Amino acid sequence: MTPDNTPKSWHIGSMKTNLPIDVDSDIMSGSPVFVGTRVPVESLFTYLMNGESLDGFLACFPSIKREDALAILERVTEQAKRKNRRFSRSVAKRRVGDIYLLP
Repeated sequence: MTPDNTPKSWHIGSMKTNLPIDVDSDIMSGSPVFVGTRVPVESLFTYLMNGESLDGFLACFPSIKREDALAILERVTEQAKRKNRRFSRSVAKRRVGDIYLLP
């Protein structure tokens, strides 16, 4: 957190962002955590990958705001879409014999 209690901006890949995430070497050994908590952001993805719902995650971590979790999920979704578009364009440029692959 900055002195005025706004989240530090940090980078996800090559994007600078103001997500509700804090990275501080004094908190959870520098693992990205939800701002104002010691809850690692990774735990959100672990819960979801194990079949838990967002509501279930939030019930287990009441200090996490729904809008913070959704902001992170939305950003990751956008990143995945961008990565997929780049992959599709690279596949479209590959030539296989006399046939060009299209996305």
